[in-house]
Amino acid sequence: MPVPKGKVTDCQAPEVQLTVYVRLAAAGSDFVTNFSTLTAVTAELYQCYFDLPLPGAPVQLPLGQIVRTVQTTIPVVATGEVNYTVERQGQLMSLVSTFVANGARSNGLDNVALIANINDRPYQLPQYIYRFKNEFDLSSTSDTGVIDLDLWHARESASSGDGRDLFNTERLTTLQWNPTVSSGTTLGSGNNFWYSGRRVLVNFAQPGIGPSI
Repeated sequence: MPVPKGKVTDCQAPEVQLTVYVRLAAAGSDFVTNFSTLTAVTAELYQCYFDLPLPGAPVQLPLGQIVRTVQTTIPVVATGEVNYTVERQGQLMSLVSTFVANGARSNGLDNVALIANINDRPYQLPQYIYRFKNEFDLSSTSDTGVIDLDLWHARESASSGDGRDLFNTERLTTLQWNPTVSSGTTLGSGNNFWYSGRRVLVNFAQPGIGPSI
């Protein structure tokens, strides 16, 4: 059923009363293909309101940054290094990936590398080192097949750092997050994947006059 929307602006009175009428479409035309009778209807009504500041009052503009969470799935068709190129957008805060081989989560990886500009590998670690790092940084263990690289943590808490270790992806030519699948790992047909989720801090233009942050 379509969701109707309405708005009322500049309501300066102490109290405003609105009357809402619900008008249903003809039988069979809008709800379900074989709809013929109606015995009871429940209509839900929600309101959302904003208090506008007084003219001339100091107002802080909304923040010029947002945190995006992006998930990507890369098919794995053979053992060896699998290429996953991370989109160049914002500052990379964390990467959490899961390796699935033959339809099940697997630890069959030699290492996982974060590669900047094709040749620079600031991180290229075996899975057990990522596990140790995760327990050391966040006091939590990683499940089977899970690789967690948190670049914004502090005092055993995620998303609490000062930004020192973030990667500004827009200053790099390329950024890759590549697993190397072990030669003895059993791979199925069409059921092997490298699932990766990343969090990035992205700038956007401020509304109104003024430069972006």
